[in-house]
Amino acid sequence: MAQETQTDKLPAALSLPINISVRNADLGVNVSGTAGRLDENGLVATLPVAINPGTVLFTTLDMRVINATARALVRVTAQQSLGEDAGYETFGEFVELNEDGRQKVERLHGKRDEAATPRVPRDFATEQLGLQPMYQRGPAAQPDYQVTVESKPTYFEPAPLRAQAEATASTKFWSSLGVTAYIVAFLVLVAFFPKGREVELFIWNNFAHAIARMWYWANHIGEVKLYDNS
Repeated sequence: MAQETQTDKLPAALSLPINISVRNADLGVNVSGTAGRLDENGLVATLPVAINPGTVLFTTLDMRVINATARALVRVTAQQSLGEDAGYETFGEFVELNEDGRQKVERLHGKRDEAATPRVPRDFATEQLGLQPMYQRGPAAQPDYQVTVESKPTYFEPAPLRAQAEATASTKFWSSLGVTAYIVAFLVLVAFFPKGREVELFIWNNFAHAIARMWYWANHIGEVKLYDNS
């Protein structure tokens, strides 16, 4: 008797079945199937697994016929086996279906024909160029050959390049003084540690030796003799 009551209230049949996917994280259900009947109240789908009546499924309706997708919560009301390896015929009712989803379902049944809605023709070329069309549509329209251009351009204008700033002499001086002070403070801090002090002394000794040798040869440049120089 329950099955007869269910079949008496079947949703409207679709000309082409749509793909659906259902999932319930608590029960570990995540399968795909097809729906041959669908309206704003419920659906009849073919699923590969058995699902107990009363289970609520998060359902995605892939209506490729109208290039649309809708999401809803569906409660399983009844289910019957279609035979070996044929899946299960599942009856469900919508627990939650927003207005956008309802409109898409109506479009799927042809109740909302967007093509019948008159649209104002658009001149994309003149809209991009910012030009007024030289003609007007309508039975009593008179040709207008005056082409005007908007004062404000509609195309993208990049911002001008920023001028390169030059630092003043005082800015350069104080910047150099600040960098020098940070370097001196760093060297003093490193000198507090024995290993760091040893490295600093090694570098300083080699630097002083190089300067001393350069100073010596700079003062004795004329005394340099090559081998076999008679």
